[in-house]
Amino acid sequence: MTPDQIFSGPEGGDRCDKVVAHVRSAALAVAVRDVLVESGIHPQAIGGVSLGGMAAACIAGALDREALFRLLGHLDQTPEALAGSPPQAAALAHVPRLTEDTNHCYAADRQDVYFTCDIGPIIDGSAQVIMLTGSREALEKLAPSFLRAASS
Repeated sequence: MTPDQIFSGPEGGDRCDKVVAHVRSAALAVAVRDVLVESGIHPQAIGGVSLGGMAAACIAGALDREALFRLLGHLDQTPEALAGSPPQAAALAHVPRLTEDTNHCYAADRQDVYFTCDIGPIIDGSAQVIMLTGSREALEKLAPSFLRAASS
């Protein structure tokens, strides 16, 4: 998509609407950072997941603004899900800190659940945050086990 298409509003259907929404959300995040910095507030940590991660990379200086918005302008070219494939999802989970392989503990032997990343430990080091992806149904079946573990 071109900047003119983005700023004039979506005319290309759902995929175009998503690109416009992503560009506008990222622009808002970058603008909030600018306002904070102009007010003398400098964040000590910046992070995000998915679109938030891309905006955070820009805000932290790892990606310049032009590159961020060029990248987002190409989102309409990402492939659609295959017809008939099950709905997909992602889940973040707060889990006890492990010394062993995180993939083995949380995704291995679970059909349609994939360990995606270890986001890292929480501030006191007693637990960590992980991301799992896969079929929505499989992740929904797994969720109660995390709730049980958290309450015990």
